[in-house]
Amino acid sequence: MSAIIPDDFFENLPSDSYEAGRAMVSKISSAISSNSFVKYKYTDAIEAFELCCSFLEHQGLAFPELHFDTNEELNRRYLSHWLDSLYETFTAEIVRKDTNFARERGRERFAILSRQIFCYQFSENDITKIQAHLNELWALISTSDELEEAHRKRLLNRLEQLQEELKKKLSDLDRFWGLIGDAGTVMKQFGETTEKGLKILATITAIAKIIFATQNGAHGLPPSGSHPLLNDLVPKLSQPISPENKPAERTPIDI
Repeated sequence: MSAIIPDDFFENLPSDSYEAGRAMVSKISSAISSNSFVKYKYTDAIEAFELCCSFLEHQGLAFPELHFDTNEELNRRYLSHWLDSLYETFTAEIVRKDTNFARERGRERFAILSRQIFCYQFSENDITKIQAHLNELWALISTSDELEEAHRKRLLNRLEQLQEELKKKLSDLDRFWGLIGDAGTVMKQFGETTEKGLKILATITAIAKIIFATQNGAHGLPPSGSHPLLNDLVPKLSQPISPENKPAERTPIDI
């Protein structure tokens, strides 16, 4: 195990690929800087480099090849330059993403304020409830072993985007319906009658009810009503939990 990158380092990485990659190269770069390199052996640095390459590849991030020499001092310099270059690359991508997102929000806000586009409005109570439900989903999904890494990452990114964009006025509800639409796939992977599976289903259903009520209200319809997706999800909440996964007590989720 690399002394530079401990195992628990991966538990707290951001879900965004570029932010996670930047955190990784920053950790190694700090460790091998001139002020702290004496704490680690040369081989620790090389091990951390290979660990970093494997991680970046797993995240789908491109990185340049680094060819080492037979001179240890040269290799330290090569590695340091390689890390600095990657840090700048990842930072540029993060800034680009944040800039585009901020510009999109600005255009959307003006369009809403000038009434150029139709918008949906949430109450403060709705926003509080949705944030709580999203936090619960985050906790359940981030600790799951049932989902493939790539799928879990996509879901966590979707949750992050929803939390960042959630405000009283939205021009569309597409991201919410996209998350709700993932419910079927998620339930199959968790098992529709397991405790965790039913918790996720109940939370997604609670969000769906708020979104559907908001959508109905915006179109002048009663907040309560029938929706095909809800009609499909709600009956599953009454299914019995598998005996091997049955909890001592089930607490209903307030919606």
